[in-house]
Amino acid sequence: MLACLTALGVAIGVGLAVLLLNNAYAAALLVLIACLGGLVTWPRDDTPRTPAIDPWWAIPTRMGLVTIMVCGIATLEPFLGTGLAGTFASLPMILVVMGLTEHRARGPLGAVDLAGGTLASIAGTAAFLLAVVVLTPLAGLWVALAAGLLVIPVVNRAATALAAALGQRIGRPVATPGRAERHTSELVAA
Repeated sequence: MLACLTALGVAIGVGLAVLLLNNAYAAALLVLIACLGGLVTWPRDDTPRTPAIDPWWAIPTRMGLVTIMVCGIATLEPFLGTGLAGTFASLPMILVVMGLTEHRARGPLGAVDLAGGTLASIAGTAAFLLAVVVLTPLAGLWVALAAGLLVIPVVNRAATALAAALGQRIGRPVATPGRAERHTSELVAA
């Protein structure tokens, strides 16, 4: 519970700082720092996982619910404004659906793994958004989107490697949250 409250506090603090700074580079740097802090402090969990077998309708249902929620927020855009509607229509809405369905399908550890995987991918998401914001006026939308997609895996790998190095430096082994290779032996056995 303390970890959840701390994460919420950090997210709110970073969000307010980004609003006050109103600078894409500063926002990306703050997000990267918060992401690294989260990765370094993420609790290690080597509890064995049993792979869940989803029914055929699970993924289409998740995607349908996400679409309905995002479209619902988009219809509220005239009342919320583009900034707030865009904020809610992206990752938070997707995670609400995915977190609940992961919890139902795999239990609390499944939802924790999803949250950890999300944390591990936030740096790449921020780099994608930064590339789109910076490159769109210079090179056009399609070039910006392509460049943004190319930087996602590079930045995600770099952030997790940097977090591991920081954790090693302070004597705290860093978990790689949300990494499937941790359960590969279970998947092979299934």
